[in-house]
Amino acid sequence: MNKKIYSSLIIFFSLNMLTNEHLMSLNLPKNFEISIFANNIESPRQMAETKNGFVIVGSKSGQSIYALHDNNNDGTAEIKILIAKDLQNPTGVTVHKNDLYFSEIDKIWIIKNIDNWLLSNEQDVLPEKEIYIDDLPSETWHGFKYLGFGPDDNLYVPVGVPCNICLEPQSKDKRFAAIHKYKDGKLVTVASGVRNSVGFDWHPENKKLYF
Repeated sequence: MNKKIYSSLIIFFSLNMLTNEHLMSLNLPKNFEISIFANNIESPRQMAETKNGFVIVGSKSGQSIYALHDNNNDGTAEIKILIAKDLQNPTGVTVHKNDLYFSEIDKIWIIKNIDNWLLSNEQDVLPEKEIYIDDLPSETWHGFKYLGFGPDDNLYVPVGVPCNICLEPQSKDKRFAAIHKYKDGKLVTVASGVRNSVGFDWHPENKKLYF
């Protein structure tokens, strides 16, 4: 199954509280099938997959990060593992070089070698997390983060403006209303005038950023 397809379906079902009965009413392209991969996930927003096939799920309004795994290869996540808890809107998640990065409103954490912990028998103790960035704006309006590593191996982070139509916040703090990359311990602005980006990706050939 295409990874991007089932990632989108997890969000769709969670937001709409759909069941298998509702699936019959959906029109699918020829040769496509549809099923519920995971249920009872609180407000999933971004997902990432580890090298060993664990799907890491962030939460827009929840307080925890979970890992899901289809242990039987039947298209259903039988395993749900708590990775981190007591977080503030841990929306963004991404995996880069076997390390897990996840966001709160004003900070980003890293858990190194996440698959090693997920494959161990030590899930009764949460993995050690370390601060990666700890001084992002704390405003919650448009403060949810989306994370991704670019072709340059730098972490990209959007910072939404804490309003709808306004100029004052970004005139006081240039980090607002922009997408940045974290390079050499500093945020470098990549695109400004961006009210609130909730997703982005790079063209596989020309490496242009789309958001």
